[in-house]
Amino acid sequence: SLLGRFPLEAGVSPHFALADDRQSAELMADARDSVLQQTIDDPETPLAQAAVRIAGVADETALEGLLMEVSTHRHKLARWIDAAQGIEGAERAVAEALGVPPGADETSILADAIAALDMGAVREAMGIFATGSVTDKKKADAISAFLDDPTPAGWLAHFQWIFLTQKREPRAQKGLITKPLADATPHIKDWLIEEQSNIIEAVFRCRAARTSAMTCAVLRLGHGVMAAYEALKARHALLDYDDLITRTAALLSSRTSAQWVLYKLDRGLDHILVDEAQD
Repeated sequence: SLLGRFPLEAGVSPHFALADDRQSAELMADARDSVLQQTIDDPETPLAQAAVRIAGVADETALEGLLMEVSTHRHKLARWIDAAQGIEGAERAVAEALGVPPGADETSILADAIAALDMGAVREAMGIFATGSVTDKKKADAISAFLDDPTPAGWLAHFQWIFLTQKREPRAQKGLITKPLADATPHIKDWLIEEQSNIIEAVFRCRAARTSAMTCAVLRLGHGVMAAYEALKARHALLDYDDLITRTAALLSSRTSAQWVLYKLDRGLDHILVDEAQD
């Protein structure tokens, strides 16, 4: 084979063997188990925290499927992580793409939203709602509950529902305040409309933070498992089918070795057999 003829240039063991699908699956299972054991032995590491985050939403079957998907694209992921200068750089790139600070979570985003609130306007709105209809009075009660607990938990339990439906979709503007109160206090209606925009932005930022956190967890755990998988293959001098493709492509496109390899191959090939050419 081409890799067998140029092992040093390709960066493979001179006596490598090809791992079949069964061997590859066994090595992948061993790599996964090794990494998961690491997370148990040292639960304070970022790798362990990533595993805990994934375990909170995925059962064993889902985890298997997730790692299989990572394995399918592992060479592309490896190149992207290398281009980002490591897994930390990749995590920063994910957060930046989603428009949230690295490491941001729902609690920190809602804390910022609460800090930006005009509490004077909040209290004024509560007083005005208290003079209105039954629906208005319920909103006054919600604001009162939030003021008793002005934390992210209180924001989620009470404050957001003044502006959002149970599906966390924006209420129609006419549903923010009844018409008699809106006509009597137009400045409060304007504040409610402005604050609804802030609420919606906070909700979207929370979703982006959750997406970022889960994506980074998958990247970190997948990166750890793939690194362990590559180490096991190297220890046993094995290559899988994907390696044959990617390492051959790298060998023939390398600036340092491609010319030498092509020179050695020149006039040495009489025929080229292309198997499964339709693919």
